[in-house]
Amino acid sequence: MENNRFVGRRGFQLLAALVTLVAVSPAFGGCDAPHYRIGKIWKSDASEVFVQLSIQLRDFVPAKLVCLAGTLKRKYPDRDVSAFLFSSHEAALGYVPGSMEVPPEVLEYQLKLHGIYVCNREKHEESVEMFPDPRSMEDDSPLTTYIDLPAKGTPACKLAINGRCLLEFRHIYYPDTEDRKTISGRVTVAGSIRRDGATSDLVVVDAKVNPPERQSILVDSTLQSLRTWRFAPGKQRDDFRITYDFEVTDSPTVGYEREVEFQLPTQVRIWTPSPPLSQYATVVSATPSAGTGFRQAFTFVVTHPAGFRAISQVGFTVGPALQGCAGYFKLSANAVYLWSGTGSERLGPMTLGSSGALHNSMCTISSAGSSVAGSGNQLSLTLSFTFEPAFAGTRIIYLDTVAGRLWSPRVQVGTWTVP
Repeated sequence: MENNRFVGRRGFQLLAALVTLVAVSPAFGGCDAPHYRIGKIWKSDASEVFVQLSIQLRDFVPAKLVCLAGTLKRKYPDRDVSAFLFSSHEAALGYVPGSMEVPPEVLEYQLKLHGIYVCNREKHEESVEMFPDPRSMEDDSPLTTYIDLPAKGTPACKLAINGRCLLEFRHIYYPDTEDRKTISGRVTVAGSIRRDGATSDLVVVDAKVNPPERQSILVDSTLQSLRTWRFAPGKQRDDFRITYDFEVTDSPTVGYEREVEFQLPTQVRIWTPSPPLSQYATVVSATPSAGTGFRQAFTFVVTHPAGFRAISQVGFTVGPALQGCAGYFKLSANAVYLWSGTGSERLGPMTLGSSGALHNSMCTISSAGSSVAGSGNQLSLTLSFTFEPAFAGTRIIYLDTVAGRLWSPRVQVGTWTVP
C-alpha cells in the first residue's frame, strides 16, 4: 500500500510561489559544495527562506550536504532557512507539500526528496537529514541519517556497504498474494556495486521459503528491490552478499515505518503483521464533538480488534484539513508531536505524564490535563489545547490512525469554534 502521509504531515500554508531556474556552483573554505538548482520558493522575506533545490543523486553524501549547508547559510545571512533537497529538478519545481489531492505524478516527486536542510538562528539549531527511502522519512526512522551542525569529525551515512553510502532505493513492501495468504522465508543474493553506484550481476545463491511453491514470489520481490538500490560512486566495483529475511510477526509495534530493518552489509529484515493485525483501527469519537472556547481538553477514542496496543499512532488535526493545529500521538513513545505553523518542522516529543507544552502559531498542547489510557480494544487519548486568537473561526476536528502497516483515512469527528 502506498503511503502518502508525508505530504499531509508536512503540510503548510502556501505562500506566493516563485520559480527560478538558476544554476549555482558554490564553494567555500576549500569545501566542495555540490552544484544545485533553485526550484520552487515557497517563502522568501527578511526573516525566513523556504525553498526547494535539486542536486545530483551522487551528491547526497554527508560531506557534500554539510558543505551545501554552509553555502546556504552564507547565501541567506541572518535568515532562517528550510530547504527540501531533491535528486530531480522537475520534482524540485513541481512538488507540493501539504496536499494529498494532487495528480499521481506530483506524489511521485516525493520519491526524489532525499534530504532536508534546516537552520533556525533563534534556536541555534542547524541540521541536515538524508532519506534514501523518502517513504520512511520520519525523524526517528532508523533509515534516516541525521547530522547536527556544525558537524563534529567526519559524518557518516547510516546505510552503507564498503564505505559507500546507500543513496536511494524504492520502499520495500512485504509481497502480497492474490489469496492473501502470507509467505515467509529467506532469499540470499550475491551481486556487485558498479563504479557509478548501480547494482549489477545479481544472482540468487540460496532461497528457503514457506510454502516452497511460493518461492518465486519472494525471489522476484528481492531482485526487484535490489535493482533499485543506488550507492555513492566509487573508484572500483564492490561485491556484496545480502539476505532478505521475510517474517510474519504478532508484534503490535510493527508499524509502517518500522517494518523494514537494514543490517548492512549482510541482511535486510522485512516484517508483516499476522492476519489479526492486518486490519485498520477504527476512529470512534471526539469528546466534546462541538463547542466554543480558547481552551479545551478533547478526548479522542479509537479501537482495534487485535487490542489497543495494535494502534501505534493517532493523528489529529483541528482546523482546515491539512493546515490546522496538527500533530500525532505515538503509543510506543507515550509522546505527542505537533507540527509547526508551516508544517516544515516537527515539535516534540512531549511525554505524557511529564511537564511541558508544545506550541505553534495556532495552538498550544499542554502535558497538564493530557493523558492516555488503554483497555481491551480501546485507546483513549486526552489532549489539552489552548488556541491562539489569530486562529479564530469554526474549525473541523479530524482523526486518523496507524495500525500495523495500515494508515487509516482521515475522519471528521467534530467541529470547534475559536471565538
